[in-house]
Amino acid sequence: MKNKQKLEFYIAEIKKRYPNKLRLNATEMLCCINKSSSTFNRIKKANNLHLIPKFTSTECKRTGPDYSIYIFDIYDIAIFLSGDTNE
Repeated sequence: MKNKQKLEFYIAEIKKRYPNKLRLNATEMLCCINKSSSTFNRIKKANNLHLIPKFTSTECKRTGPDYSIYIFDIYDIAIFLSGDTNE
């Protein structure tokens, strides 16, 4: 399969799983790329961000511990899965 065909295939698969969504949270993205949340946390902690799709994060403060919200675009996930790093 050519990269463009792979990209279209993965976009269709993601849209089939999550219709009407263009941005996914970390749990939904991990389901798409077949990784666990503990693996995601290890990747972030080790700063090996090339092992996950591009994302945006928002730091949230509250009375308890701080936490981050990670948002992934479905097109970035599809590019990551297709292996096309030139996009």
